Amino acid sequence: MEQEFKALLKQIHEEILKPLGYRKDGANFRLYGRDGLCRIINFQRNKWNSRDHLEFVINTGSYFEKNVRIERLKFKEYECALRGRVYPENGDHWWALEASTDREALLESVRSAVLRALEEFESHPTRESVIDAMPAPG
Repeated sequence: MEQEFKALLKQIHEEILKPLGYRKDGANFRLYGRDGLCRIINFQRNKWNSRDHLEFVINTGSYFEKNVRIERLKFKEYECALRGRVYPENGDHWWALEASTDREALLESVRSAVLRALEEFESHPTRESVIDAMPAPG
């Protein structure tokens, strides 16, 4: 299942994310903005996956540093100022990949989720709008 998962990630990257400037690093896809606002789409595997059954979720994040120039190019989703998660449209919390999975339906569901994540990023298009949307400390 791991090879099928990697093929899915590659297809999503080639079709949707790479044309937008996202760089692939394993299961992470990062976009570096000129104003120092960066985005990440992270495919997180379930820690209980087996050889025959692989589950994953899609996490998102908006990242920036004090200065516009990004020093930590391999920032993680959990280090982001704003974080989110995109769920499958069928209401489950995890996508599942196993021998009986309809690969085309899975690909379409993941495509849809990635497009929803990109739309969500557009609700905070600038570094300043991300700062304004950050929860108050405390």
